[in-house]
Order: sequence, then C-alpha cells, then structure tokens
Amino acid sequence: RKVGSSVTHLKIGDRVAIEPAAGCRTCDLCKVGKYNICLDGKHCTTQKHDGNCSNYYAQYADCCFKMPDHMTMEEGALLEPLAVGVYAGRRADIRLGNKVIIFGAGPIGLVCLI
Repeated sequence: RKVGSSVTHLKIGDRVAIEPAAGCRTCDLCKVGKYNICLDGKHCTTQKHDGNCSNYYAQYADCCFKMPDHMTMEEGALLEPLAVGVYAGRRADIRLGNKVIIFGAGPIGLVCLI
C-alpha cells in the first residue's frame, strides 16, 4: 500500500470511493472532459485491469474521494452508481410525478428507483 508523494488529500489507511474510469489524459476526448469514453483509458471493471476483484487497486488520486468516517463501506460502494443515477435524472429533467421506464436491475438501475 502506498500513496504518491504529490498526493496531499489522502493518506495510507483512508477509506475512499473511486471513480472507476480514468482516461489516458492525453487524447482529444480526455482534454475536453470526456475521459469516460477514452479509448486508451482504464476502467476498474475491465478484464485488463484487476480492480473490483482485487484487494488493492491503483487509481489516480483525483479519482479517489475520501469517505466520511460515519459512512459504511457498503454505503461507499453505492456512491458511484448513485451519482450516475442522479446525473441521469437531472439530465433527463425528470420531475416528481413523471412516468419513466428503467431497463436493467443492476446497481445503477436500482438506484434510479430511489
């Protein structure tokens, strides 16, 4: 376990939630903030990067977010899917009383029910 020497907001032992995608940081997509569709980036759920099924995972510091002490690891595991669900609802301008259909009962689909 280690934290990079230039990382100031995290220390060894901190519990973090991660953004699972990280772009290459050099392509045109990354430069305009679309790192989530970078063709040369890494995602912790892809086969070439042992992430979700490993004890330790190296990720860029700016993709790591320290969890509050009162938050459980289970709650922290839902932060990223919840963020995607909230973003989708805002992007679609869904309001109370609107009818929607959700395809898929994975973590993101389930948090969209909230």
